[in-house]
Amino acid sequence: MDRNEVCPQDQSAEQVEETGKAQMTASQDSAVIAALVETGKAGAMHLTVTEVAEQQTSTEVQAGDVLETITPEGGQATTITSFSQLKELMTTIAEGTRVTLGVRRGDQQVAAALTTIAPRRGRPVPCWG
Repeated sequence: MDRNEVCPQDQSAEQVEETGKAQMTASQDSAVIAALVETGKAGAMHLTVTEVAEQQTSTEVQAGDVLETITPEGGQATTITSFSQLKELMTTIAEGTRVTLGVRRGDQQVAAALTTIAPRRGRPVPCWG
């Protein structure tokens, strides 16, 4: 494994540690969800927007929206069924790509057009803005 993948030279030790903590938390969350689904204690998975970052406030996405699909510009729509699927999908969509999110807002289906951005430090996958 390349040392720079684990400990990038352009990041401080604190930034590397923060990223590691975020990745560990995401892994733990995924394990808990998998256990709940496997034991039948969880039914359907819903990915709900809990906050909108400052650089994303001009978007059409709102806190409380439930993510259902992602369609990269020129690509096919993907129905989102789990957080791990979302993380994997986001690694395949380049920063700066225009995407359309299909979200449920209350009883309405809403399409929100956004552009992917680089992940914030400590976030393991790209996001949108």
